[in-house]
Amino acid sequence: MRLSDFFPTEQILRDGDFSALGLSNSKGPEGMLSFLEDARFASELLDNPRIRAVICRPEDGAAAAERKQGVVLSDTPRLTYFQLHNRLAELPDYCPPQLPSVIPESCHVSPLAYIAPTGVVLRENVTVEEFVSIHGPCRVGDNTVLHAGVKLGGPGYEFKYLPGGGVLDVAHCGGVTIGADVVLFENVTVHRAVYPWDETVIGDECRVNAQSHIDHGVKLGRRVKVCAGCVVSGRVEAGDGVKFGPGVTVSNRIAVGDSAQVLLGSVVSKDVPAGASVSGNFAVDHGAHLAAVKAAARRD
Repeated sequence: MRLSDFFPTEQILRDGDFSALGLSNSKGPEGMLSFLEDARFASELLDNPRIRAVICRPEDGAAAAERKQGVVLSDTPRLTYFQLHNRLAELPDYCPPQLPSVIPESCHVSPLAYIAPTGVVLRENVTVEEFVSIHGPCRVGDNTVLHAGVKLGGPGYEFKYLPGGGVLDVAHCGGVTIGADVVLFENVTVHRAVYPWDETVIGDECRVNAQSHIDHGVKLGRRVKVCAGCVVSGRVEAGDGVKFGPGVTVSNRIAVGDSAQVLLGSVVSKDVPAGASVSGNFAVDHGAHLAAVKAAARRD
């Protein structure tokens, strides 16, 4: 694909090819087109070798042209980017084809569950209880249990308000992969990813307790424990053995290292190192949080 196939000449500072769309820190295919609207992400975007072209404001065009092969100018880069994404989503070859769903005889599927006729692949011995809903693209690994009310593969919470009124709901073209020996308890929801090259992933042997939400593009490693009532926002990456305590909220794009613990009711707004234990709102090192609470109690 080429920028001039989608944008008028007066918007193009430098024409160039792109293979896919992705955010500033995306680990997608080589040759992506991204956007720059927030200066906080400028270095991340410009240093990402996978990003070949960028949509940016006119005042950022010269700097972008020094580092990227293609540059499109827009007063509203984010909106322009997602408008293009939605245009691409309507093309027949942009999203992967939805093949007939596969449900082995060894699976136990309630007659009150819904599995889309295309795009869903269940592996051996999967249990699907009543009122579960699965939309493709979605793959579910061996011996996984989906308790009542689980929803897999719905579109995520990504939209843009239009300047003249109206709302642009962003198409979700990616998938969901649930590993082997996973248990999702009652009313867990897992949204599919935005981009056709991306997936929302829950790794092998994870446990996600009731009423928790896993948003688009999240990556959970192996043996991650998500207690009841958690919200794991878009594109969070959690390593192996992470534990999210009851009622935890994790902001989008956060990285949580292997074996880290996020304790009861915490609100996480920055990355958590491997092996760390954090708590509070906003979450900090658990020991430091307890010391601050005790100091405040002494002052009272």
